[in-house]
Amino acid sequence: MANCFVLCALFLTVAVLVCSAQEEQDISVRNLKQKRKVQDTCQGLPGLPGRDGRDGRDAGLMGSSGKRGPRGPRGQAGKSGGVTGGAVYTRWGRKTCSNKTTQLYSGK
Repeated sequence: MANCFVLCALFLTVAVLVCSAQEEQDISVRNLKQKRKVQDTCQGLPGLPGRDGRDGRDAGLMGSSGKRGPRGPRGQAGKSGGVTGGAVYTRWGRKTCSNKTTQLYSGK
């Protein structure tokens, strides 16, 4: 009977310690999440501007534009394209088409 009492007391003590450790871990995780949330939303004052890069630091004042060069030679003529735009008129009721027109439909 005494052994049973000692075993129950030992088991109860271990269970309390395990639960306590788990609760502390949960609290630590919650605190860490809250700190991250605060760090993500809070910003400090902006810092000083950084140094210029190598080319920016060594650059001098910009000079004026130079003279315009001579006109280049004329290029080759391209291939002629088809009709590239404009209005398209469709006339109905005619038997013949004039020059520069295409017959679309011929009825009975």
